[in-house]
Amino acid sequence: MAQVAGKVVWRHPDLRVGATFAQGTRLIEIEPLDYQVAESRADAQLRSALAAQAELQSRGEDLDKAQDIEQRALEIATTAYQRNVDLAAKGHVSELQLDAQERDLLRQKQILQNIKTAINLLPAQQQAAIAHVEETRAGLNRAKVDLDRTIFAMPFEGRIAEFSAENEQFVPAGRSMLTAESIRDVELLLEVPFEQLVARFPTIMSNGTNMSHPGESMNATINYKTNLGDMSWQGHVSRIDSGLNPNSRSASVYIEIDLEDGETAPATSLFVDVTITGPTLSDHIVIPRSAWHAGSVLTVDADHRLRSKTVTLAFAEGNEMVLRGGLHEGERVILTDVLFPAEGMAVSPIDIEESAPI
Repeated sequence: MAQVAGKVVWRHPDLRVGATFAQGTRLIEIEPLDYQVAESRADAQLRSALAAQAELQSRGEDLDKAQDIEQRALEIATTAYQRNVDLAAKGHVSELQLDAQERDLLRQKQILQNIKTAINLLPAQQQAAIAHVEETRAGLNRAKVDLDRTIFAMPFEGRIAEFSAENEQFVPAGRSMLTAESIRDVELLLEVPFEQLVARFPTIMSNGTNMSHPGESMNATINYKTNLGDMSWQGHVSRIDSGLNPNSRSASVYIEIDLEDGETAPATSLFVDVTITGPTLSDHIVIPRSAWHAGSVLTVDADHRLRSKTVTLAFAEGNEMVLRGGLHEGERVILTDVLFPAEGMAVSPIDIEESAPI
């Protein structure tokens, strides 16, 4: 978006929808004259403020020297006046001369007092000068930033998706000039039911810090199916939004695609399949769906007797049921349907081994 207003005076000759540019490539330039003038004016104001600050500093040094001189002059005038008072008492000095000497003494005191007042005002004046310098310096920095904003460069390596600024066209501040898509940094947003996330990734969903930075604990595979074959990319879950969509009760899962050197990023608006893998659930047990009986499973004890056990379902995945409680390692589970099962009935099981990854 245009951050300053002005007329477009130059644009890259290859700037068009679909074109790809490297990071830092100059794309558009806005007429810089007004902003160059503003920078020069701000620079002059700063120099004037710095000169005023230096002048105030020099004045303070001069006042300190003047105070020493006038203090000495006051001491001399006081001594002379006291001498004349003594002489007047003896009749050697007239009253008129004594009055003139007193006026000189009072005048000297007034001069010294004015200097002290000026010195006392210096700290406030210096603070005001410093503030004025900072204000003008900020104005100069702002003018430089505005001047830099007249040149718009590609902020990343990417592809132009939209373009709406031509030569000699005036663009106001805030006007969208072009839209670009990164071809190196790609992010996907998935809406996943919150209950499924909690069931499949309990250690991550139980900690807010892990949700904000899953790190390498949650990887993702992105697949795009075409008539000419499938395309796939590897990525990772960058963060999980702690808030929920009030309509679907789903959480937002953000996935970043990890592109290798030379690998092309997928285009936007593709419908893709995403597989997320997380930490192994070592305390969970997988059974076939056929062994699941509405919250319980049938087991065989050491005496080959049928037993019904209540189990806790974590989640279902295809034809597999993942349990997080109720069964222990080594227990034998009946995988086939049993007609009219009864607790404690004798059975003749045939042992098989079946396992599934979590």
